[in-house]
Amino acid sequence: MATIYQPYAFDWRYGLFECFDSVGDCLLGLFCPNCYAAYASDAAQESVIASILQCLFYPLGLCFLRPRVRQDLGIPGSLIKDILASCCCPCCTAIQIKREFAD
Repeated sequence: MATIYQPYAFDWRYGLFECFDSVGDCLLGLFCPNCYAAYASDAAQESVIASILQCLFYPLGLCFLRPRVRQDLGIPGSLIKDILASCCCPCCTAIQIKREFAD
């Protein structure tokens, strides 16, 4: 059964640097970021191929995933912010995306 997410009328539930709140996610994102990006892609209900590409082309893939997730969830923001977050702090970005779908 497909999960339907209601659009948000506010910003991300978890801030970019709230990744440090979850020690397990933080360690996995830090020491195995490619796998964690694929895990975040899977949590966002991307296809298996997209998840594999996230793993292979990390962090470039996050530049495409974060805007799509933001648009799907109705989170306000801009493409510039998405690209900056994905390129400057890819580990935190992957954790943020995954945590949006974890609840």
